[in-house]
Amino acid sequence: MGRIYLKKAKSEEDLLKRGRPFTVEVDELKIPFCVSPVTNTFDNKKKVFLTFLGPVKQFHEAIHLCITSLYRPTPYNKYELTTNVDDLTCTPDIKNMKESYLATIKSESLNASTIDNFLSKKTSIEKLTLGMKVLDNFQEDSAIFRMKYFWFTYSLEHAPIVLSKFQGTHLWMTDANIKNEDIISFLNTWQNSECDRKIFEIKVSEGMNPLNPDIVYEDIDVSDWDPAERPKEFNFVSTFFPENFNKVYDCSTWMDIKRSGDGKIASICITSNAFKFLVWD
Repeated sequence: MGRIYLKKAKSEEDLLKRGRPFTVEVDELKIPFCVSPVTNTFDNKKKVFLTFLGPVKQFHEAIHLCITSLYRPTPYNKYELTTNVDDLTCTPDIKNMKESYLATIKSESLNASTIDNFLSKKTSIEKLTLGMKVLDNFQEDSAIFRMKYFWFTYSLEHAPIVLSKFQGTHLWMTDANIKNEDIISFLNTWQNSECDRKIFEIKVSEGMNPLNPDIVYEDIDVSDWDPAERPKEFNFVSTFFPENFNKVYDCSTWMDIKRSGDGKIASICITSNAFKFLVWD
């Protein structure tokens, strides 16, 4: 399936400019809307723009019910609802929502409290992407730390706390204002089994502070690759949105650390602008 973009019309005149309106009904409320299908030439996927006049949340819910009654969403058959909102209170009450992509337009931002409040009401979400800058600090027990999959595109000054408190399996952060000591602290905690973490993969693209692998490795008990301990290649299969992909990492030049509790091995790759961490099963 393609992507569905929702836009609220400014007036009835604005709506009628887009063509002959249809009507959808929810809670005995009739909401007019127009449909404008467009083909995305970049990935050749269909985009559908729905311009409507009425309450945002009710229209979201009506469109969600229409789509799920026509199609049964599967991991390979998904739809996206994209709309211009800034408080997230208009999102439909979708049961068992597993994934959420939150983003803003024109490099705008959201408050951390807004995101925390949204996640507190969507407790079934396991996969989260934050595609915007976040203001203020997340709560100490924020649900973002408990996401199974978390992609933070503008992690900036939030990166150190997310790295230290993340409890999921896959963490990706870009534009991360992270320092050598943040990575050292994380690796020491993991290596000494000081927390019950099920981390499988971490990828951090550094922002302002260049990393120095030599400084990190001096403070951590690391070793070169030993073929007797683990394979050369790490076969990675991801179902994390926005896309599914397979990747083979050549870890022959990566450094290894071993966890004291269960003997699990993790491979580390650190450059001046990136930190990668993979745990072998």
